[in-house]
Amino acid sequence: MSLFSWLSGKTRVQTSNSSVQDEKVSVEPFLFTEAEMSGPFTSGNLAMYLIHGTDISSTNFITLEEALAKKKVVIEETGQVHSLKIKNAGDEVVFIQSGDIVKGGKQDRTLQHDMILNSKSGFESISSFCVEQARWQKRGQEADDHFSKSDFYLSSARLRMAAKSGSQGAVWSEVGKLQHRSAMNAGVPISDIQDQMSTTSLQLTLENKKIQECTGQYVTDLNQALTEKPYVIGCAFAINGQMNSIDIYASTMLFRKMSAKLLQAAAVEAFSEQRQTESFEPPTLVQVMESMKDLSDQNATVVMVNGDAKIVKQESKQNVLYETRDLTNEGKWLHRNYTAKA
Repeated sequence: MSLFSWLSGKTRVQTSNSSVQDEKVSVEPFLFTEAEMSGPFTSGNLAMYLIHGTDISSTNFITLEEALAKKKVVIEETGQVHSLKIKNAGDEVVFIQSGDIVKGGKQDRTLQHDMILNSKSGFESISSFCVEQARWQKRGQEADDHFSKSDFYLSSARLRMAAKSGSQGAVWSEVGKLQHRSAMNAGVPISDIQDQMSTTSLQLTLENKKIQECTGQYVTDLNQALTEKPYVIGCAFAINGQMNSIDIYASTMLFRKMSAKLLQAAAVEAFSEQRQTESFEPPTLVQVMESMKDLSDQNATVVMVNGDAKIVKQESKQNVLYETRDLTNEGKWLHRNYTAKA
């Protein structure tokens, strides 16, 4: 049984104003008979599954992390928490992933939806949410008018869903919960994993040496499979025996570039959700394949066009799919993120 065989049917597409179009579209039949899975690869209460397939995109994307490091992308403050300005000044196409955290500005932010920025773009607006409460000023030696780096990804499924659904209050709440659970499982006061320069900053917590130490074994254990297995285009994670999320990309290269962020985020979430006195059996491959099957009968809603990306959403009572389509590549899908609701 292929991982995607249950998604090969047609789905109706619904625009953001809720009017149903007559056109029927597929969710791209590329992988439905070709994709295979391997795993589980386990470390403690975290299980990882790899998805193998062939490329359907030949675009040589660079990630937001790479683009900021090369100073090819500029992200500036607008004076509004929920909106930033972004420009690609380079010659390469930039892929921005929902949940990417950008450091600096007047507050650290996370970016709400995937975005594709073509080369030499002008400034465009991008939706954002604060992952650091209270601060609205310069922090240390950092610039307060732009953002310097994007090394981390929102490190829990609940946090990512709060940002995608547009709830700032829920984002702040989930950041606080993650900090408290992590401190408890590390056996330290919460002040030991918060930076006193900005105690509410998720970015600074993720940079914290104690958090890095506590999550390092997960990364070490699972990174070997990530780097050695061939033709990997995506991965799935389960925590405490329950499905968490699946991310699939239209090329091996793009997955390889995003995989470190995905694994680090999963490691932080798994550590924060540890239950020391309990043991869990990881889902079987068949269970992973079946876990998102209820989405196949749901209508697809066009959420927005973000740069050269069209964001499409399917939702059931148990799961949510966000699919990013590349408008420069005949509207073919580029990234799929499946998330199990808590």
